[in-house]
Amino acid sequence: MAFPVAESLGTAYNTADTATTAHNIDLPGSLVNDELILVFLCGDAASGRTYSSSDLTEIFDDENAGPDATLWVGYRKVDGTEGSTVLVTGSHSEQAVGWAIRISGWDTAQAPEVSTKATGASVNPDSSSLTPTGGAIDRLWFSVYSMDIPGTTDVYPLPDTNNFEESGGSGAISGAFCSDQLSGASLDPTAFTVGTSREWIAATVSVNGPGHAWDQEGYRWRNDDGSESAATWHAAQDTDITDVGTAENIRFGFLVTPLMMPQPHR
Repeated sequence: MAFPVAESLGTAYNTADTATTAHNIDLPGSLVNDELILVFLCGDAASGRTYSSSDLTEIFDDENAGPDATLWVGYRKVDGTEGSTVLVTGSHSEQAVGWAIRISGWDTAQAPEVSTKATGASVNPDSSSLTPTGGAIDRLWFSVYSMDIPGTTDVYPLPDTNNFEESGGSGAISGAFCSDQLSGASLDPTAFTVGTSREWIAATVSVNGPGHAWDQEGYRWRNDDGSESAATWHAAQDTDITDVGTAENIRFGFLVTPLMMPQPHR
């Protein structure tokens, strides 16, 4: 197994003192096909708002409605058709902050997964426990929160260096996320600590490492009639056989190539 890697961020998104429904979030540079783009958007729209995006697949959209703090999470597998931004559209005009994260070395067959929402009104946004698909494997984990007030984050629950916060305009919104590469079947991050008590919403996100590191290119059956170099072939490459008895010895070989080399922990 190998860990996914948070390679880079686009420029942090921040509406400052301007409310809008169109959230154009900068993508990181140097995108490579089949990498993952993970997007967090924190907003302060009125209760009952919705988000949509034709650029991203939504996996989380919820709120703490008293007062309002919203959190939206979406993703995209890089395919080379991306522009410089992705658009998330809200049904209500709002101030917002957000990020687009470029991730390499993920399991392209398994979408990122997210916990149920956690909400509260305190200085300790605390995302819920998450048990993703796949059992105890290498993963890149995120804890993220949105809070209905500008502010600062003093303590992050995950100890990696990928700790980021953004605070909007006066009376607006703030949010932060952190990540770490950890092996395991589940994670319940500890809480953030922020400077001011206010209503918040938080979630835990998991990105699986690659399910396997090799790809089978071909196979061939061989007779058990000599040494490794001298034995004769029983059939052409990639050809099924049905003419071998239950008590007859036969050899089988296959060719594999590496899909992905292990990534270092950062």
